[in-house]
Amino acid sequence: LLATDALDLADDYLERMLADARVRASIPALAFVTCYRGRCSMRRGAVAQAEADARTSLELLTNHDIRLGAPIALGLLIESLLEGGDRAAADRALRGSDVGEELPPGWSTTYLLRARGLLRPAQGNASQDWTT
Repeated sequence: LLATDALDLADDYLERMLADARVRASIPALAFVTCYRGRCSMRRGAVAQAEADARTSLELLTNHDIRLGAPIALGLLIESLLEGGDRAAADRALRGSDVGEELPPGWSTTYLLRARGLLRPAQGNASQDWTT
């Protein structure tokens, strides 16, 4: 639904999914759905909401040692901070994570790769290694 810009429909389903995750007290589901609600918010231009959802999702995943969705949530956090004009906070978020320079291939790291790619030129150092 996000890819087709059916954002109203996506919001409706995401809210239903969040309600279900709360009833089941499912931390992974809460984190996943909150992250995707944030992605929907980014598509709408609601950057502050996207940042809040990214932080919530990343906190849930980190506190419960759930690694699968963490790169997606971190990518959303970095992108929302950049979009909000806070390059330093985006850099701190990346550097403060346990993400190394080499990311495994796969759908769960694609969003983080994109966000990391946006961060370098935003800092004015597109050719510099981000780990230094």
